Amino acid sequence: MILFDGDCLTCNRVLTFIAARLPHEIELAFVPLESTLTTELLVFHPKLRERDAVIYLDDYALLHGAAAVERVLSFIPRWRIAGQVLAVLPNALAESAYDVFASNRYRWNKRLTACEIPSAQLSARLVG
Repeated sequence: MILFDGDCLTCNRVLTFIAARLPHEIELAFVPLESTLTTELLVFHPKLRERDAVIYLDDYALLHGAAAVERVLSFIPRWRIAGQVLAVLPNALAESAYDVFASNRYRWNKRLTACEIPSAQLSARLVG
C-alpha cells in the first residue's frame, strides 16, 4: 500500500501515472494520508507523522520518501531502471532530493481544495 498526500495535486497526478502503468497482477492500494485507515496505521508508527513523505507499506517493509519511490518504481516495467538508479544513490542524496520535492510540491502545483475525479485505474486502487 502507498500512503500519500491526498490534498496534493502533484501527488495525485503521480499516482494516476503509476496506476496506469502498474501491471494488473501487482496488488497495490493507494491510501490518502488524510484517511481514517492511515490514522489507525500511524498509531503503530508515530515517527512517520513527522515526515512529509510518501509511505510504502507491505507485509515485509515500511519505507518512506526516496526508498518508497524506489520500491514503487520497481513494480513498473519501463520505470524499473529509474528505481534501480535511485537504489544505488547514496541514501542522504536520494532523501535530500526527495525532501526538496516534498517541501516544494505545493509551490509547483496547487493544493487541492476539492477532490479530483480519479482515473479508472486509480479509482480501482484507492482505499480509505
